[in-house]
Amino acid sequence: MYKYVLSRVKRAAVVRALAFICILAALATPVPAVVTADSRDTRQTLYRYARDTWASFVAMTDPDTGLPADTLNVDGTRSVQTSTTNIGAYMWSTLVAERLGLIRHSEAVKRLDRTLHTLESMERHQPSGQFYNWYDHTTGQVLTIWPPTGEAVIPKLSSVDNGWLARRSESSRTTRN
Repeated sequence: MYKYVLSRVKRAAVVRALAFICILAALATPVPAVVTADSRDTRQTLYRYARDTWASFVAMTDPDTGLPADTLNVDGTRSVQTSTTNIGAYMWSTLVAERLGLIRHSEAVKRLDRTLHTLESMERHQPSGQFYNWYDHTTGQVLTIWPPTGEAVIPKLSSVDNGWLARRSESSRTTRN
């Protein structure tokens, strides 16, 4: 049951990130010279989706650590856990929010600096240097107890999740300058 819940939670985070990426790709696609009313409406709808998705990332992110929660409940409460995939998606979303004019460059830099500062202090697997899968988004501490159930968590590594995070960290490097 535990593995099933973890896989569903991880899948939800990945689906959220991929949906946001698809929306952003559609927004970045040049509009043909002949614009119909339908394509303009679609573009406005996609922009609204991107704006609303960014608002959810803002609501999910801890203001002190710069780490996003894994889930945001309907009542506005956040889960305790976050993953390297969530953190990477947040960093990329910050860059896109700036590109779309949803936030200023100075805000993007401030947000990314906060997140990167927290990442620098987070425990990693030695000797690989990889981040573990699950952390407390309010402290950056590795999770050893699964917050929703209280069950023990054995920290695991994921090269895929670490790859996502590494790519987003590299992307943010150019924005910080």
